[in-house]
Amino acid sequence: MQIVLEHLTIAAASEDRVDLVLEQVSLAPGEDPVAVGFGHHDEALSHSTSWREEGGRLILTFAHVVADGTDLSAVGGTSAERWSGAPVDLEALPSACHAVRHLHFLRFTDEDIASHGDRDTFWAYAHAVADHHYPAVAGLLSTHGLVNGPDYVI
Repeated sequence: MQIVLEHLTIAAASEDRVDLVLEQVSLAPGEDPVAVGFGHHDEALSHSTSWREEGGRLILTFAHVVADGTDLSAVGGTSAERWSGAPVDLEALPSACHAVRHLHFLRFTDEDIASHGDRDTFWAYAHAVADHHYPAVAGLLSTHGLVNGPDYVI
């Protein structure tokens, strides 16, 4: 089975818009998908967010959140898909919507992800995505009562 890495590079332009570059690259035989996936962007908050089988290929999705306001025009090759939009529109890209919701959940449950507090605009966008897209995936719905946090986390 062919292994494909799907890189979602995300930069928050505002609390109401992210810019996103989606690029799929085939993994060469013998390459470590984790090393290649996490090595895609040096200064990004990177996380493996999902996998799926599609057309005989195994697609591993890695989200890379770069600093708020980063210009993504130089990111990705000619085959990369570019998208920009509001939280309510993100479901047009299911793997990206899932990735943002996944990171939002991890912000409150994973110490390493929580340490990336320098992306406040992205976190506000992610919160809006989580507020808009119900129900929680795979039943992950929990009440946390976090100070200045959401009433629930998905």
